[in-house]
Amino acid sequence: MKKGLAIAFIALILAGLTALTGVAIDTAYEAQYLDVTVMSDVHFVSQKTFTADNYAYYEGEDKMEHISEAIFNSVADEVIASAPDYLLISGDLTERGDRLSHEELAKVLKRIEAAGVNVFVINGNHDLPTNYSQLDKKIDFNEYKEIYADFGYNEAVSTFYGGLSYSADLGKTHRLIAVDNIGWCYYDTQGEIVHKPPMGESQKQWIEEQIERCKTDKRIPVIMSHIPFKDHFPKSVANMRDNDAYLTMAKYFADNGVNYAFTGHLHLQDIKKVTSDSGNEFYDIGNPSMIHYPCSYSSARLSKNGVDISEVRHDSVDEKYLCDVTPDHVREELKQGLQNYAVKHMRQEIVSAVEKLDTPSGLLGGMISKGGDRAEALKTVAKAAKITCSSPIYVKDEKDGEISMERVMKTYGVDIPSIEYKTVYEASTVYAASVFSGDDALEGKPEFDLIKYVFYYLMYNLNAASEEFAAINPSVPINVDMEKLVTTGKLECYDSGIVPFVLSLLGDGTWERMIKGMLGNDFEGLKKAENIIAVFANGAFAGITDYFTGKEIDVDGLIYDGVFVRYAPELKSREYGRTVRLTFGK
Repeated sequence: MKKGLAIAFIALILAGLTALTGVAIDTAYEAQYLDVTVMSDVHFVSQKTFTADNYAYYEGEDKMEHISEAIFNSVADEVIASAPDYLLISGDLTERGDRLSHEELAKVLKRIEAAGVNVFVINGNHDLPTNYSQLDKKIDFNEYKEIYADFGYNEAVSTFYGGLSYSADLGKTHRLIAVDNIGWCYYDTQGEIVHKPPMGESQKQWIEEQIERCKTDKRIPVIMSHIPFKDHFPKSVANMRDNDAYLTMAKYFADNGVNYAFTGHLHLQDIKKVTSDSGNEFYDIGNPSMIHYPCSYSSARLSKNGVDISEVRHDSVDEKYLCDVTPDHVREELKQGLQNYAVKHMRQEIVSAVEKLDTPSGLLGGMISKGGDRAEALKTVAKAAKITCSSPIYVKDEKDGEISMERVMKTYGVDIPSIEYKTVYEASTVYAASVFSGDDALEGKPEFDLIKYVFYYLMYNLNAASEEFAAINPSVPINVDMEKLVTTGKLECYDSGIVPFVLSLLGDGTWERMIKGMLGNDFEGLKKAENIIAVFANGAFAGITDYFTGKEIDVDGLIYDGVFVRYAPELKSREYGRTVRLTFGK
């Protein structure tokens, strides 16, 4: 009797919970949920590669290759402790695709599986040869399947014969469809180079068959791939970068019961929604890199009607995993936390990019290598950019001979916002970190208000080099009206010599002649070509000429209304928070 009363009481509680929450509770409740850890872009480099002589080279790379193995081993400990049902890794398992790094990574994956966490992986563009020059440096697809046999291929219910895609069951309710959407190449049996396309027709057909099979088997499909099916960069960039084949696939997913995919490649923490012509929705869930800020991964709970996603920021590197040649300064800095270390490393990356502007490997290196007056002019531009980024922001931080941004702006009666950083290099790290991590918007913060003054300061430094420019090309003097720029936010582009100078750097090709004809006298030619530009840019910059009037640019409007409101709203308000719930169906 007591047992019967207890059962009735429990049933009453469950019924009440059902009424309150609207959630159907049944005996299979636990089976409806899967706890999954999702990460991407491990970029593993075996520490067996390092020596005392070459360590500094790896430390200086843009990704934190020098501690990639130590990071992943530390993350493995974290995953094992959290004990999810599955670990999914969406590509770029290694940085250089060498066999040693692949094999050493696989050892760590085996350690994770030995602890009871099932691991599934898919390849990225760093893992296999993507062009003929890499054929003898990276493993081929057969070696890949051999090394990662225990992490997807042995458990597969289906594999795609023309690539590395496979499908495998996740628990009793879901099925992973791991899509190899990378183009790679290999030697065939005759020694000829064969190129596998990123998304060939036969692979699309295989994917469609797997989705249909999920319906037959009453399985919920979960897509994992390296390349996103929707670009995660701000719309002004993404609209030009989106691959039609991937977008078409995303809309197919939406119309055929596939609600989301876990992707990587872009190192951005973000979620993008794709809506099909029929109004159905598909979410591309992007994950950042483990060896680039913010060094985070996702903890996801998969259910029949949705997915709950929480960000996990990894912040520790166990010293026991560092190699013997790791310098003391790296060990000491890592004691302050991986997040702090990653931010400092990102700052070094930004500094390096600017400082190398005029070197052979820099952004302007190709044009400078051709020599002549154009090369000398570009070197002067690079010099002005370096001064802008490296000089102190505030008077209090000036050293002998330095002129701070604050001092310059004060001469025009302007007080610049106060931030904790000393140089533009440091402040720019905040902007970059916001983009990669999906953190809160910059708007309303002092760093946001400072952006226009950085541009003004660059113009000031270009003005300061006017004699150098005149020596290179006397017919195009640089003379920016700084008073007008600072007080009104408007840049005189023709009278200042800025546009004529830029046009003088162009060659005589078809595109160059077209640009010269369009911008020869004022911005009216640009306005007339706006519709053509909008079509060419896939609508990304429609309305941009609102900020170009006559011979001047509304700099403030272009930065704050154009870039941060019209063109790149994701930088203002990202769709990915610390925790997000995606719900599908009823």
